[in-house]
Amino acid sequence: MKSKKKEATLVFFPIFCIVITFITENVEMATSEVTQETIVKDIKSIKPEQAILEIITNAIDAWAKNIHINFTQDEISGIDTITFQDDGEWIEYDDIKSIFWNYSNSTKPLRQKETPSQYCWKKGIWRYTFSKIWGNAIWETTFTKWENNYSYTITMNHSILRDYIYDEDTYPSETESDTGTILTINNVDSNTINDNFIKQTAIPQILKQEGWRMILLWVRIFVNEDEINVQEGIEKEESKTIRKWGKDFSVRIVKWKQPISWEDSQSYFINSQGIETHKEHTWLNRWSDGFGHSVFVKSDFFDNFLFWNWKVIQEDEQKTFKKLKREINQLLRDFRRSFLKPQAEAFTTQLIQDGIIQTSGTSPIQEYSSQFMKETIEELYMCEPKIVGHLFHSLKVLNYRHIVLIPIKSLICLQ
Repeated sequence: MKSKKKEATLVFFPIFCIVITFITENVEMATSEVTQETIVKDIKSIKPEQAILEIITNAIDAWAKNIHINFTQDEISGIDTITFQDDGEWIEYDDIKSIFWNYSNSTKPLRQKETPSQYCWKKGIWRYTFSKIWGNAIWETTFTKWENNYSYTITMNHSILRDYIYDEDTYPSETESDTGTILTINNVDSNTINDNFIKQTAIPQILKQEGWRMILLWVRIFVNEDEINVQEGIEKEESKTIRKWGKDFSVRIVKWKQPISWEDSQSYFINSQGIETHKEHTWLNRWSDGFGHSVFVKSDFFDNFLFWNWKVIQEDEQKTFKKLKREINQLLRDFRRSFLKPQAEAFTTQLIQDGIIQTSGTSPIQEYSSQFMKETIEELYMCEPKIVGHLFHSLKVLNYRHIVLIPIKSLICLQ
């Protein structure tokens, strides 16, 4: 049996090598043949606020903790220049070609295991999105090597996106500047990019998509030195400390004003150092009722909890974690009910206005039955708002009012 496996390996290994070589050569060829038209087509659907978001996302991906957006607006000409400065990791000078030339690709997924939510990579096209704001882009990067800081500059023009300019022959000079990157975009489209646009469109977009990472990764974003308040993206939140099993677990549940597009509703487990060690979907993740939420759980219990190797975790720790999740699920149920209660009441109010629920009767029994029906429908709505909402809407459209009342009454009698 072993000899047959060995023979199969000897036969297929050369074929495997040929396939890998073919793929690599074709990927390199495809990369080298990317044109201005290809890039423009790929970023065509990106809006200016999304371009700003892409720049912010890339900075957070690079471990930035402080991001500054600065601009000045002239009353006549508007904004001419906008800068994005961050203190994140840098692209080293020796890696410029491999990164800037490697279109629609990124090395970030290779580092995803370092911390689950650090990267929201976007196929490596972030550096071209500046063209949606217009003008020219200048990256001034300061990096550390041999215990010294060095700076270099890269320039790109929106009309020639495939080319980038930097000094290939002279190694960057030493500098006293702090490490990080400053992206300056000149000749901004002032018809679109102005103070109102930044405050009313760009900032809400940042809060919608990156609010959860601003909390999780302790990221601070400033616009002309005014810090963006993450609370502006939160509709409601609740914090509680669970003290059980000899441990303290700080739980923070956040209901976002707008559901996050590229991140599901997740529970994030954080150690005593404030570092995320694990994340997983909440049990409400797939409920399509607009309850976009995040759960942040912090405890020293997660300092040495090896989520990636469940087999080595002691049995009592496994049981504690499972009990913790049940506690969190109960908190989520209660939190969600407080969120859906006003919606349920508004829903039954509409049913009363439509005549589906009768609020008055000729006898106390009828009045009691109507009230009981109203409360029952509200309870059903808070369990499955989408299904109950669609059911009553469909039956209302078909004018099946009396058929609606029969099964609901039967349900009440059966209870």
